[in-house]
Amino acid sequence: MATEEESDHTPATFFSSDNRSESSQSKLNDRTASSSLDFERSMQETFWHQARRALQETAEIESFRVIFAHIIFSLTQRPLSERLPSQNSFTNGPSPTTSENGATVSGLTELDLIIESEGPPLFLETAMRQLFSYRCKLERIDRQRAVQMAKREGSDGANSGSSQADPLSIGDRKTFNLLFWLGVMFDTLSSAMHRRPLVVSDEDSDILPEPPQDLFPPASDEPLMSYSPMFTKDGESTLWGQFFLQEKRFRHSQHVARWPCALEDAAATLCDAAPVKVLLFRKVTHLQTLLSRRARHEKLEEAIQDALQVHQYWNDTYGRFILDCVANHDGLPPRIQSWYVVLAGHWHLAGLLLADMVEAVDKAQMGREAHRLFRQSSRLIWKLRKQNAYAVADLGRCSSPRADSSFPKGPEFHFAVNKGALLTEPWTVVLIRSFGKAGYILLGSISSGGQRGQSDEEKDVQSSEAEIQCGFCVRALWYLGRKSDMAYLVATALSNALKNKINIRNAAAPPPLTETFSAPDTQQSDTEFLGQYLSPNLLDDGTFAFSFSPVSG
Repeated sequence: MATEEESDHTPATFFSSDNRSESSQSKLNDRTASSSLDFERSMQETFWHQARRALQETAEIESFRVIFAHIIFSLTQRPLSERLPSQNSFTNGPSPTTSENGATVSGLTELDLIIESEGPPLFLETAMRQLFSYRCKLERIDRQRAVQMAKREGSDGANSGSSQADPLSIGDRKTFNLLFWLGVMFDTLSSAMHRRPLVVSDEDSDILPEPPQDLFPPASDEPLMSYSPMFTKDGESTLWGQFFLQEKRFRHSQHVARWPCALEDAAATLCDAAPVKVLLFRKVTHLQTLLSRRARHEKLEEAIQDALQVHQYWNDTYGRFILDCVANHDGLPPRIQSWYVVLAGHWHLAGLLLADMVEAVDKAQMGREAHRLFRQSSRLIWKLRKQNAYAVADLGRCSSPRADSSFPKGPEFHFAVNKGALLTEPWTVVLIRSFGKAGYILLGSISSGGQRGQSDEEKDVQSSEAEIQCGFCVRALWYLGRKSDMAYLVATALSNALKNKINIRNAAAPPPLTETFSAPDTQQSDTEFLGQYLSPNLLDDGTFAFSFSPVSG
């Protein structure tokens, strides 16, 4: 990450001034900088391909180090090449059209094509299959030891043979459980984003019930596994049902943190919110599974209702705290800034994906007609998208690097990512999807007609507000583009689409909202930025110097 930040998009090239000197010294410096960037870019691509080959060669080795390496590598982004169609088709393509639920159809298609250019998450899926296989192996060993212990006690203490040794100590078992659940969370988010089947299903990811204690040697002071009393009387797990919500409701029945509060309370609130975030992604994957199975409308409606319940629970429990964090962003400790931005960015992406799945159910007419008509009349999908898109834009506004930001003053983060809270996200593609989807949804709100019953003045205000909020998404993507080729391409596509939308609107009804177009400047305030979040020709004018080179394989 440090290499990417320092070399691929250095501030000297990424935020270059329009007043370029034409002196020979300046040209020499430009050539030197270009050569340095080409070298660093080549080194970055070489390291990425070497790491991929090493993982491919070790994929069959049963090692937790190899598994963890697969997970880490799955978070890195493939260097994209100039052969991608994005530079031409995405910048010169047709103007996006707006659906009735506020999403730009061609724009979201462009976004999907850019993101899909990275390929499927094969390394993460490989790691999860190995983790799940090892979990099954440990469970088999536990069963065998339990049977052998029962035989011992049934033979009045006679030694009926030594039991199979546990390959892991108690401490290692707990470490494995943590690694397994880390993988389950990654698998959940990845499956929802890529619309791929879960590697570990809902049933297989349950926490196993604790076996009878008398089947294990009394010398053991701790259980062999980290179990939890979360099962109903008939043995049915509620992990992905009501377990997280019931646990949180009990914990927050007396108090819900609001900022300002103690650092420990803020950290505890964010810790509590993380499983609920994963739960909503899990609900999205459940809807995807039911759609692929062509499930009956009763199951689909029940799944939609469960997902909406989780969404509402978050808003009621953690929503106000997150709004407090956004409103007081620069007054928060850097650790809390980074934590809530990453958490909220993931959460709102889950909300946008939920809206997509509900829309897919309604378009296919696979749910109940009465429910579909109610969602249509109440504009549920449009409201879900608007609420989450505006929230994502707010995150981009407050977490992007600024000259007056308090974030760089904290010593907690490496200098390569300490310019802004959003740069600390290790799984960059999640925020790219979040800002990209939100940007195209906001793009669809520009001069889209607004809500029924609105006056022309109200529609103009809404359109102008959506334009500004879309600009915040563009700016966030530009900064993520400092460490991600994909973010740069999405920012380019969204910026050009926004510029085209504004030009079409201004041609019909001048005057324009924005007058100048240039790259974002770290020294600008938010107000100064609003008129400058677009670039007239980002790929040709050198404002965003970005060195693409062919990538093989």
